[in-house]
Amino acid sequence: MVLSKPSKVCLISIVCVIVIFSIYYFATTADIQFFVVVSESMKPNLNTGDIVIINPNTNPNISFARLKIGDIIAFEEPKEEAHAESKKIVVHRVLQISENQNGERIVTTKGDANRSPIEFVDFPITKDEFVGKVEHNIPYLGLLLIYVDIVLRIIFPPILYILGAVAAGILIALKIRKRREVTV
Repeated sequence: MVLSKPSKVCLISIVCVIVIFSIYYFATTADIQFFVVVSESMKPNLNTGDIVIINPNTNPNISFARLKIGDIIAFEEPKEEAHAESKKIVVHRVLQISENQNGERIVTTKGDANRSPIEFVDFPITKDEFVGKVEHNIPYLGLLLIYVDIVLRIIFPPILYILGAVAAGILIALKIRKRREVTV
């Protein structure tokens, strides 16, 4: 059976829609977290635009206790309480594991490309800041997401303003034209 060109296009479109909805369903229902690497601090192991996947079976309270030196983890940047609303996710390698005065486990990390850990970024990391252990890496796929984000946040809003101004101008011009026709 040979399909016509419109039938092939339709079939490919249907398959693409099914794949997109399947990925969306999987990503929203599974307990998987994806993060896009946005800096070069983990070069050469992770590059800008890589997507890292946190293990879906990771229980932060259990897996934090099982971390070992050399693991790559995702964590919320430790900040002072005054800056708590500006926390971001950081992906770095575990450099040191110790305990504080209360006997709680404290982790120090470092980006592979950094000379040393950065205070209030790489330490102190407790189980409260821990997000999960990086299990997989998809190279450069996140670049597409970065570019889409740039378009939506930087380029798209001015275009909306311009379109809004053009629409307002057209409405005003039509109203003026209608008034002129009524007075003539």
